[in-house]
Amino acid sequence: MIIATAGHVDHGKSALLQALTGIDPMHLPEEKRRGMTIDIGFAFLPVNEKKIIAFVDVPGHEKFLSNMLVGVGGVQHALLVIACDDGIMPQTREHAAILKLLRVEQITIALTKADRVDLARQQALRQEVQNWQAALGFGQVPMFITSAHSGMGIHELRQHLIALPDTLAENAHTRRFRLAIDRVFHVRGSGVVVTGTALSGQVNIGDMLWLTGAEQQVRVRDLHAQNQPVKKAQAGQRVALNLVGRLEKQDITRGDWLLSEKPTESISRILVQVETVPDVHIAFRHWHAVHAHHGAQHASGHLALLQEKRLSGDIILAEVVLDAPMYLAEDDRLILRDSGTQRIVAGARVLSLHPPRRGKRQSVFLDWLKEKALHDGDQASLRLLLQQGHVALSDFAWARQLNEAGLRALCAMFSDVLISGDFAMAKERAQQQRERILEMLAMVHRQMPDQIGVGRARLHRMALPAVPEALVFAHIEYLLGESKIVNNNGWLHLPEHNIALTEAEQALWQRVEPFFAKAPCWTRDLAVALSVPEEDMRAFLRKAARLGEVTAVVRDRYYLTKQIAELATLVRDHGCDHAGALRDRLNIGRKLAIQILEFFDRSGFTRRQGDKHLLRDAELFKIANTTAAHGDDDGIS
Repeated sequence: MIIATAGHVDHGKSALLQALTGIDPMHLPEEKRRGMTIDIGFAFLPVNEKKIIAFVDVPGHEKFLSNMLVGVGGVQHALLVIACDDGIMPQTREHAAILKLLRVEQITIALTKADRVDLARQQALRQEVQNWQAALGFGQVPMFITSAHSGMGIHELRQHLIALPDTLAENAHTRRFRLAIDRVFHVRGSGVVVTGTALSGQVNIGDMLWLTGAEQQVRVRDLHAQNQPVKKAQAGQRVALNLVGRLEKQDITRGDWLLSEKPTESISRILVQVETVPDVHIAFRHWHAVHAHHGAQHASGHLALLQEKRLSGDIILAEVVLDAPMYLAEDDRLILRDSGTQRIVAGARVLSLHPPRRGKRQSVFLDWLKEKALHDGDQASLRLLLQQGHVALSDFAWARQLNEAGLRALCAMFSDVLISGDFAMAKERAQQQRERILEMLAMVHRQMPDQIGVGRARLHRMALPAVPEALVFAHIEYLLGESKIVNNNGWLHLPEHNIALTEAEQALWQRVEPFFAKAPCWTRDLAVALSVPEEDMRAFLRKAARLGEVTAVVRDRYYLTKQIAELATLVRDHGCDHAGALRDRLNIGRKLAIQILEFFDRSGFTRRQGDKHLLRDAELFKIANTTAAHGDDDGIS
C-alpha cells in the first residue's frame, strides 16, 4: 500500500512522516539546506512480515506542483496535511482539488503543529476543515490533531493508517503490469535501476517488459517492493527494478513506463469526461492549451470541447489532442493545467482511446459517450461497446489493460455474447447478421437462378462488407452446421436451391471430361471435336461451371475445377507468383500463365503488386476445405 502526502508548503509533511516512520524523506542536499521538499521523497513503515506501508512525500510549493503530481499518480490513499497555525492555504486547496480529480479513494487529514496553538484554535480549525472538505464532496474524512514535535496524535494516526485497506492489490491478477518510472540511477555491480509506482498487474524476476522512451524490451534481473527484496511485486507497491538490456542510465527519464507488452499504437488523441472542482479551476474554452499529467508523465496539448452549449450540471465531454503520445488506459485520470499560468484547469477521465474520425459531435454518438461516462468498470464498458456492434477483444483488453485471465473472466460473465476468435458480438446482433446472409443468398438465387451459389469471400463482400471476415466466416460455419445453407464444392447456396445435369447433359459430360486431361479447353474446340453447336456447348459448360465441375480462367477457356485447385497449390506452396515461374513450372505458354494468374487476382486468391501476384486469401481453391470458393463461370469473381 502507498500513501502520498499533500498540503501547503511548510505545513510539516516531511516532519510528520519522520515521526510516523523514523525516516527523513528529504534526500536531496538542497532540500536539507533549505528545509523544504523539492522533489518526491520516500519513507517506509514495516507493519508485519507481510505488510509494509510506503509513503510518498510531495513538495508543497506551487513551483514544484509538477513533482507533486508525480508523487500522487497512481496512489489510492492520501494524507492531507494542514498546519494548525496557518490553516487552509492556497496549496492546501489545490492539492485537495487534485486528490478529488484523481479520485483518490481514501483521504486522511492530519492537523499538524498542534503544539503551537491552543485548544480553541484546534477545535475551530477542525470545524472549518470539516465544512470545507464536505463542500468539496469528500464525505466523512478521518481527521487527527497531531504534533511531530511533542508526539501528540502520532500513535493514533499511525494505527489508523495501518488499518487502511489495500484497494489496488485486486488489480494484480487481472491486469497487465504498468509502472510509472519516477527515478532512475546506476548501482555499481548491478547496473540500471528504476523505481516507480505499480499502477496495475504484477511482475516477477526474469519477466520481459517493454520500456517506453528507449523503445526496447528489457529483462527484470532483480526486484525490490516496499523497500524489501522480493521475487514478485504487484499493483499498489513502490517497486525498484534492476533492468538488463542494451541501455544506459541516460536512456531512461522520469515519465517513461514499464509495460507488460509493447504498445500496439501510440495514443495522441483521447475522448474524456472533464471534471472540475470549484475551489481552484479556471475557466476553460474550446481548444484551450493545456499540460496533461498522468503518472510521472506529462505532455502539452489542447482541450477540444465536443459540445457547443451545455446546461448546468451536464457531463462535459471533450477530446484531448496531445503533442506527444501518452501511455493511457480507459478510466485513467489526468490532471490538466493551463499552459500559461500553470494553474489547474480540470481533471479528465479517459473514456476512449480511439476517437472516431468523423461524427464525434453528432448527438447519437454523444449520447452513447455520456452513457459511458455514467458507468465505469470492465463489464459496463464491454456492454456499451457491444451496443455499437462487434468488439475486437485484443483492442478492448489493451484499452482496459486486462490480461488473458482477466479477459477470460470478463467474457464468462456474458451469456448473451458470441465469441469468435478475437471478436465478440451480442448474440441478438449475430442472429440478425446470419439472417442477412440468408436473405442475400435468396436474392442471389432469385436474380441468377441458373447459378449454384457464391463463394464465402464474395458472400462476405455482398452481405456484410463492414463486418470482419472472421466473424462472417463464423456465421457461415454456424449456418452450415444448422443445415440452413449448403456447401457444394465451395459454392454456398440455400438447401432448396439445386442445379443438376439432365440425363442428356450427364452423357455429354462423360464425352467432354477426357478432353481436359492434359490442357485447358476452349468452348469452340470442344464443340468442333464433339460435333455440338457452339452455343449449346457454351451453355453446357457454363452450367457445369455453376455446378463446380469446371472453372473459366478467361471467357470460354476452362479448366477442371480440381485442376484449378492444383494450380493454386503451386502458387500457394511453391512460390509461383509471377508468369515466368508458373510458365516454367507447368511447361506452358506465357500467355496461358498470365491468364491463370490474372484469374487468381480476379478471384481474390492473389493480388497483383508490380510483376508479382501475392497471396490474398490462401483458403480459396482448397477443394478439401468445405468453405472453398470458386470464380464465376465467366472468370470474374
